[in-house]
Formats: sequence, structure tokens, C-alpha cells
Amino acid sequence: VSAATHPVFTPDSSAFYFITDENSDFFRVARCDVATGKYEDVLTFPWDVEEIALSPCGRYLAALVNEDGYSSLYVYDLQDKAFCNLPQPPKGVFGSVSWAPEGLRLAFTVTSGKRPQDVWVLDMQKDALRRLSCSMAEGLTADDLTEATKHSFQSFDGLEVPYFLYVPHGKEAKNLPVMVSIHGGPEGQSRPGLTGKELLQYYVSQGIAVVEPNVRGSTGYGKRYSHLDDVEKRLDSVKDIEALVKHLVETGVADKDRIGVMGASYGGFMTLSC
Repeated sequence: VSAATHPVFTPDSSAFYFITDENSDFFRVARCDVATGKYEDVLTFPWDVEEIALSPCGRYLAALVNEDGYSSLYVYDLQDKAFCNLPQPPKGVFGSVSWAPEGLRLAFTVTSGKRPQDVWVLDMQKDALRRLSCSMAEGLTADDLTEATKHSFQSFDGLEVPYFLYVPHGKEAKNLPVMVSIHGGPEGQSRPGLTGKELLQYYVSQGIAVVEPNVRGSTGYGKRYSHLDDVEKRLDSVKDIEALVKHLVETGVADKDRIGVMGASYGGFMTLSC
């Protein structure tokens, strides 16, 4: 099964760019000629391309790439066939990329563990990046919030499974009470942004470390990875959590007597199964 999404037409409507995972493990960017119906690959990465936007002049193609849960922004010069060297946004999760009607300005949103979602603008002509909005944090400061760190563990069958760890301020990642928070889906992905993570940040503020695993079946790590829990393999994802808990205890991060699990939707099924 393959998908084709996010079509964007050239200014003269003779062709369009789109995102597809046909015959590949990851989503890439392709270009389709309207007259012939034939298409060719334009941009490929060892990660999923999530969004694209074409500048009004038709020369620059912006692409957001999901690299191990974090976003990377690329701007590709279709005329010179090269990536542009531009200032990079703060580390986090990006979205809603769009060009200004005129001038080479690109707007997109940015969020991370310590950053509420805001609009940022990249001005290619001035080689400048600035935050356009300032979201209200209701009295909270960045010091009240926690950024995630990325880790991984080997599951029961040797599969490398990624996870994000939030450690309370002033604490070492050692002998902590831990809440394992499992995303819904199952074809979903935990990512290190603040949006929707208010309860998670509350737990961390109370001295409880939070772990967000992306067990087999999660998206963002290729088509093969997302199908590893299909049908009769469903409970293998539950075994991933068992292996995660073992890993957290053996590495000294978790107090073996103070480990909890939570989740909603598919994460609720996983919670009951665990």
C-alpha cells in the first residue's frame, strides 16, 4: 500500500510536486508532469518528508522532514538543483509551512518541550529568521518546562526502539519514579513538542520522569517499522514496553517499584495490556 499527499502546482500548472512512499520505505518528494502523467523523484531522505511548499516564483521548494521525531527544514533550489544554506530554526517540531504571496519569506510553526507553538518567518533575501508570534504561557517560563532527550533500547527480538525521556529539573536520570506515556494510533508518533503535553509537563514538575516510547507500529521510522505490529504481531508492541521497563531499571533510570503507564485510545489498550 502506498500514498500520495500534499500536491502543489507549479505557477503555470504544467506540473505538480507531491509526497509519496510508493516503492519506498519513507515518504519522498516527486514531480508529476500533467500532460504525460509521468513523475520523477526530486528529494529523498532516510526519513519521512511531511510537508512541502513551493515558492510563488516556482524556484524554491520547502520541505519539512521528520528526522527521528525532530523536524528539519530544507529549502531546495529547483533551478540550481541544490539545497540553500539558510539559518536554522530552534530544535523542535515544525508545521504549517507556507510562502508569502511575494518576496522569499517562508512562515511555519515551531514548538518544543520549552516552547509553546509560535509562528516563525524565514526571510531568504535578508538571510534572517525571526519569531513572529509570542504565545501566552499563562505565567510559566521556560525554566518551568522540560525538554526531552532522545534515547533507544533493544527490544526482545533485537529491534532498536526509540523513546523520549523527560527528567525533572535538578534531578539526575537515576532511580526516578517514571511514568511511561504511550501514544495513540497505533500508527502515531510521540514527538518532543509542547502542544498536547501539558499533563506530561505537570508530572515532570512534580518530580516524576516521563518516558514516551515509539514502539513498533509507530509512524516516522519507515513503512516497514509501522507494520511490525500488524495482525498477529500486535502483542509484540506490548513486549516492547516490557523490554523498555527492563531497560529503564537496568540502566538505573527508574525505581523498579515506582513505574506507571498511561495512554489514551490505542495507548489505553496498551496501558491495559501492560
